[in-house]
Amino acid sequence: MLLFNPLLSKYLRLIFVGVVLLGCSSTKPKVTHEKTSPKIVVAIVVDQMRQDYLERFQEYFEQRKGFSRLQTGSSFINTYYNYLPTYTGPGHASIFTGCSPKHHGIVGNDWYDDSLNKYLYCVADSIAETVGSNSGAGQHAPNLLMVKGLGDYFKEKSPQAKVAGISLKDRSAILSAGKSADLALWLDPNNGYWISSSYYADSLPTWLNKYNQDQESGNWTQYIWSLDSSLTSSQIPDDQPFERNFRGRENCTFPYDFKKLQLINGGAALLKQMPIGNELTTDLALRYLQEEQPGKDSICDFLSISYSATDYVGHRFGTESLELVDCYLKLDAEIERLLSALDSMYGEDYLVFLSSDHGAAPPASWAKQNLNQGGAINRLELEEELNKLVTSIGLPGAVKALINQQIYLDNQLDSIDKKRVKEALSNYLKEKEFVSEILYAEQLQKGVSATYNGKHYSAAREGFHPDRSGDIWYFLKPYWVEYLSEGSDHGSFETYDTHVPFLLYSPSITKPDTITQTINITDIAPTVLFQALGQDMPTSSGRNVLE
Repeated sequence: MLLFNPLLSKYLRLIFVGVVLLGCSSTKPKVTHEKTSPKIVVAIVVDQMRQDYLERFQEYFEQRKGFSRLQTGSSFINTYYNYLPTYTGPGHASIFTGCSPKHHGIVGNDWYDDSLNKYLYCVADSIAETVGSNSGAGQHAPNLLMVKGLGDYFKEKSPQAKVAGISLKDRSAILSAGKSADLALWLDPNNGYWISSSYYADSLPTWLNKYNQDQESGNWTQYIWSLDSSLTSSQIPDDQPFERNFRGRENCTFPYDFKKLQLINGGAALLKQMPIGNELTTDLALRYLQEEQPGKDSICDFLSISYSATDYVGHRFGTESLELVDCYLKLDAEIERLLSALDSMYGEDYLVFLSSDHGAAPPASWAKQNLNQGGAINRLELEEELNKLVTSIGLPGAVKALINQQIYLDNQLDSIDKKRVKEALSNYLKEKEFVSEILYAEQLQKGVSATYNGKHYSAAREGFHPDRSGDIWYFLKPYWVEYLSEGSDHGSFETYDTHVPFLLYSPSITKPDTITQTINITDIAPTVLFQALGQDMPTSSGRNVLE
């Protein structure tokens, strides 16, 4: 049986349904279980997961008790990102703070800082030191995050509450754990150790040091990524032109031998790009639960687990690949394993929610061939073109940076020169086949006339921070990406990037509830906080949708 049929009607229907639903309203959902304070709240973020994956992979998910079990709780099937750009850093910050970037300040994975004349990474911290490794992979902290998150509220209510975040990615672990967490753990790509930052602790727990030493023997070094047996008869081709191969291989076909590939594909960093990365994440989460024993007293504790391998696999092989399907099937087994452990440890006294930091566009080459739309843009080449343009009008160096579909201008330009530059760049970009709309920073700060009807305006305003965002925003037409032609990317305000899952589950929920009301990603944190601790989230711009 075909898992999915990559035809034009499929994607047009996806976009149409998303647009229609955004304009619809429904009756307010009701809580389907008696709300009691759980012993622990476990957050699951699946990096680069679209809402439609729950449908596309349903026949496989039903064979296990992972995603399908979570769907027996409250399923919010119309959850959308309400800002731009849709990337990992802003996504995690928004899920856990209940705020959009204009409030929490994480406007991208990276952005340009004109006062420092350099790019800033969203969790960079030059003062912090790596804990658990001799590399510099731990020089990170949540200092650039401007508001409190879920974990901080747990700590405020009970300073003894245990709060931690785990992910292959540093930014995912840190931004989900928050500013007051006991621990945020991520994978050191240099050696495969789980590490942290001196922001959180001076040393790793004894059990974790031993865990790293045990892992050093390298069970994962012998890993072979084989196709799940349920997919061996799949009609999805195993090698497709839109997939981006690992170095040292001629074809994108199963199996993938980690040991043979690691030396020329980043060593331990390769773990992130295979399903074993998610397996290792679950392994660490279960060991954390076993060793730290959260939820074993009267205080409600909080653990965030962000699965990142789905994002790396999506970027490399694309949304239409057999590799992506296999990665999700293996993740389904990991979620089942996690839920089984929670059952054993807490009975019915736990709460889990699942969401995603963004979706994904189909590969540009796939979209061009199947939809006759879209394409790939080389950001560095575009920046070079823009620099040549401003030089031609006598203002060399006026463009300082181009990132997140935003142009940062030299802040030393006077008002007349700045206006000239903006007009020249805007006129140039409007002629590009991939640009659908352009906005200026002052429009996002001050607002525009009531007659303005551009679809990106409200989303850009929610993603705009005056001290961190660019001077000119340009928005891509559907299926255009600032990426390679192969593999998938994200960052737009199209439905395939903004429509993500939100599942709220507890064993005490006795009746599945599918909620059709359209909600924003910023509604997740206040909803979860109220369900867990019975209190509001005053710093959130979202709302408790189960109140």
